[in-house]
Amino acid sequence: MSAASGGGGGEGVCVEPQGMPEKLPVLLVADDDRSLCNMLSLLFDGVFRVVIAQSGLTALRAVEEHCPDVALVDLLLPDVHGVDLLEPMHECDPSLPVIFLSGVAVPAVADEALRRGAFDYVVKPVDDFEALERLLLRAAQTRMRNPSL
Repeated sequence: MSAASGGGGGEGVCVEPQGMPEKLPVLLVADDDRSLCNMLSLLFDGVFRVVIAQSGLTALRAVEEHCPDVALVDLLLPDVHGVDLLEPMHECDPSLPVIFLSGVAVPAVADEALRRGAFDYVVKPVDDFEALERLLLRAAQTRMRNPSL
């Protein structure tokens, strides 16, 4: 594994497994919960090339450096509210489908995220990983079919 982080202490870590086939869609997971990131990386091994970012700043860098096909972003990152990442992520990559994760089901927050351009909204804890995988693949396939969105 390689790790890249930019400077300061609490920015997070961007981790990408080495030796993965380049043909797999790239999934960016932006969440400060290391256990969840590790679990998703293991669960989706062979389905996605998973890039992990544990802060908003690192997530933005990962969008620029890894050109993900889909992003799964926690709403409450240590340095930014996830919805506030939508605009800069879409400035960098207008067609990037962003799916938000939240520990609480708040319809107003979900509506705001969707109104601002999120692909979807998922409530944690995630207990149906097969459904999450289908959602992520659908988002990635939508992007691959319509790269200019």
